[in-house]
Amino acid sequence: MPVTFTHDQATVPVALNGRDAPMLLDTGAGRTLLTAAAVQQDNLPLDEWVSTPLMGAGNRIEERRNVLLRSMALGGVALQRRGLAQGISLAVTAQRLDTEASVAGLLGADLLSRFDLDLDCLAGG
Repeated sequence: MPVTFTHDQATVPVALNGRDAPMLLDTGAGRTLLTAAAVQQDNLPLDEWVSTPLMGAGNRIEERRNVLLRSMALGGVALQRRGLAQGISLAVTAQRLDTEASVAGLLGADLLSRFDLDLDCLAGG
């Protein structure tokens, strides 16, 4: 899986409902989330049952309705949470997550923990 580094930020191409979108790769983040801009751009439907409170700098809490994805894949491998739900419900943040290039969100441990990751960040290129 190609990992691109821009301004010390690792991004990977993730397919959201079949459309490729760059996402920050953060193995230390507890959960995966999307930006409000990505949700608006792809016109993603809101999850009528779930919202997620997110705490930011200065203990500021924002709470928005989650969005539902039919599918999410990294390198052709489906990303799913454990559970009975058919779709994937993701938190949404109004905060920008990048410095230069536009990213659709942050890929965290809630979806990555099912896999063994081997990141070779020193390889040529």
